[in-house]
Amino acid sequence: MAKSVKKKKRKARSSIIKIIACAGVIVVLLGFIVSNFITLSQSKAELEKQDAVLSDIEEENEQLKEDIKNGNNLNYIQKWARELGYAFPNERIHVDGTPDGNN
Repeated sequence: MAKSVKKKKRKARSSIIKIIACAGVIVVLLGFIVSNFITLSQSKAELEKQDAVLSDIEEENEQLKEDIKNGNNLNYIQKWARELGYAFPNERIHVDGTPDGNN
């Protein structure tokens, strides 16, 4: 009878050790899963940020292509030069000094 009690205690200890080991494995796996979700959400945020940068660069690229296309147009060149503050020799430039630009 003493042997059967000892066997039951061993089985109980063995079962408890197995349960604790399984619980430990589950905790570690959950840690990995949570870590991966955090990394994924950070990566998504970075991707959205980079997409916005890409969109801005593509828009600027299209504007530069338009500038190149209009590079032979004299009116376009003059408009662009005036925006940069250039003028023809002996040309008088009048600047509206009112705050709202109206007289």
